[in-house]
Amino acid sequence: MKRSFDNMAGSYARLESLTFGKSLQHARGHALSVFDANQPQKALLLGDGDGRFACRALQDNPLLQIDSIDISASMIHCAKTRIGTLDPELLRRYNPINANALNYEYPLSKYDVVVTQFFLDCFRSDQANQLIAKLETTIKLNGEFAYADFSIPKKRTWKFAGRFLVAILYHCFRLTTDIRANRLPSLEWPESLELETKAEFLKGLLTCEIRTKR
Repeated sequence: MKRSFDNMAGSYARLESLTFGKSLQHARGHALSVFDANQPQKALLLGDGDGRFACRALQDNPLLQIDSIDISASMIHCAKTRIGTLDPELLRRYNPINANALNYEYPLSKYDVVVTQFFLDCFRSDQANQLIAKLETTIKLNGEFAYADFSIPKKRTWKFAGRFLVAILYHCFRLTTDIRANRLPSLEWPESLELETKAEFLKGLLTCEIRTKR
C-alpha cells in the first residue's frame, strides 16, 4: 500500500473521535471567531482534510469564500461530499485546490483569513517556517492567521504524557502517510503576525492561536 493521506480520508473523522473525542473539533472551533458573517471575506484553508471546518465556516458565514489546499484528492472528495450533502449551494463558495502547499505559488495580499489546523505538524521545522513566511505574504494587511496544532504541555505532570502521545501519533502517521516529520516543528512567527488570542485544550496538548498581520 502506497503511503498517502488518501489512506485516511474515509476513516479520519472516526479515528479522531475514538482517540480524542471532540477535543480537536473544539480546537478547530476557536478559529471560527475570525469570520464576520456580515462582511464578505476570502479565506485560505490548508490541510482542512475531510472538510468539517470548511462546512461549519461556510454555513455560519453566508458571504465567505473559501480556497482550500490539500495534497490528498481523496480528502478533497470527502470535503466536497460533506459540504454538498449539507447544502449544495455552499459548493458555490468553496474552491478546493489539489496541490502541495510547500510548492504552491501564493498570490500577494489576497486573503482576509488563513487557517492551518493540525497541518504544520506534518513538516520539519525549516519547511514549516518557510511555509509560514509564504502565507504571511498572502494575508491582507489587518488580516488574520488562525492556527491550531499539537503541542507539548508545559506543566511537568503532563509533559511526559504529551511527549509520549505525540511520538505515538507520529509513528502511526508515518506508517500510513508520506510525512517525513517525526517531531513537532519549532515555529518562528514573523513580527508582522501579532498574537491576538491563544487557547489550550487537553492540558496543553492542543494549542490554538489567532494572529493579526500588522
